[in-house]
Amino acid sequence: MKTVVLVGGGVESVHGVDVAHRLGYQACVVDGNARAPGLLAADQRVVASTYDVEAVYRAVSSIAKKSRVVGVMSVGTDVPVTVAVVAARLGLPGIPVVSAELSANKLLMKQRFVSSGIPTPSFWPVSNEGDIKKAMRDSQSDLFVLKPVDSRGARGVRMIRRTDSLTPAFAESLSHSPSKMCILEEFESGPQISSESYFTPQWHETPGFSDRNYARMNTTYPYIIEDGGEAPSRASEREEQEASAVAVQAARVLGVESGTVKGDLVLTNDGPKVIEIALRLSGGWFCTHQIPTLTGVDLVEAAMRQAVGDGVTRDSVTPDRVGGVAIRYFFPPPGLVLGVPAAAEIDARPGVVHHHISVRVGDTVEPITDHTVRAGHVITVGASRDEAVERAESVVRELPILVNSE
Repeated sequence: MKTVVLVGGGVESVHGVDVAHRLGYQACVVDGNARAPGLLAADQRVVASTYDVEAVYRAVSSIAKKSRVVGVMSVGTDVPVTVAVVAARLGLPGIPVVSAELSANKLLMKQRFVSSGIPTPSFWPVSNEGDIKKAMRDSQSDLFVLKPVDSRGARGVRMIRRTDSLTPAFAESLSHSPSKMCILEEFESGPQISSESYFTPQWHETPGFSDRNYARMNTTYPYIIEDGGEAPSRASEREEQEASAVAVQAARVLGVESGTVKGDLVLTNDGPKVIEIALRLSGGWFCTHQIPTLTGVDLVEAAMRQAVGDGVTRDSVTPDRVGGVAIRYFFPPPGLVLGVPAAAEIDARPGVVHHHISVRVGDTVEPITDHTVRAGHVITVGASRDEAVERAESVVRELPILVNSE
């Protein structure tokens, strides 16, 4: 039977397994955690680090000798290089390896943006505190973002003011960079947007366009922790079209002719700017739940059809629904977990379409420093964006995770 390989077995990859079955394929899932949800749902399982390209290639090659592997992809897992290398070596459809490598390194990505005319916030490569001080002297901004060039899940990403102590900030960011290189960028004020598009050389559609919610910034500083988002966006139709177009163009200048692109953008007074893009399907339940719930478009299916060499029609990725969708996260204070809301209680609340609690009684909640340690989420729908937001926030507010924070 034909097999699709999913690199990454996180809980969002379960949707990828479901899509593979719906399209008539077996699903082989690769993950370093033998108990990963996607691995448990798969028809074939490979326990290997998703970042170990050679190990994944050897395992998939072995599987290809027994069953016909027709595609390699990921869902909600930041492993573009692994996917691209394995696909290229097996002669399967995929983005160029060099494009994947550019997308996995924020410095190389943004340098390509600048050389190709893609608008992006001003930035400087920094490998020591002296580099940061020099960059600040060259800038008129008072607020900056320091991040490793090659980390994931917002690990090591911090905001910095000119008056902040640089030593602990730089040491923390650097500790999350395998290449021991960071990037300092000017913080651009304006609404921040998540976009997700499918594009070909002839056309593009952006079914995913959501306002990112940073309402907790005052309490999470210096860490930049997103508390979900909501759609439809409050951006104007013109702003949405311009932002979507520049995100797709950013993917093209990285050397990709067709596929999906996840954009992180900011709408400034000078127009939309690309903070960064991902040449893969998004995480954070965006492509698997929020987009199809609001628009009826399943980008996972589109990406899988592309991964196996089938065509993707424009109609299949054109949004056709109205209403509102929102996602909010649970942020309990640090401490010992004493109680979590029952699944039935959350499901019974108006508009709830999906939720996940990632902590259990007896676990210890650590201070929130990146997106990987958020304690859970809820996704809601409503007749409008505002109704969806209120429903999500009421769940988090009224059904809290109880913690002994003494």
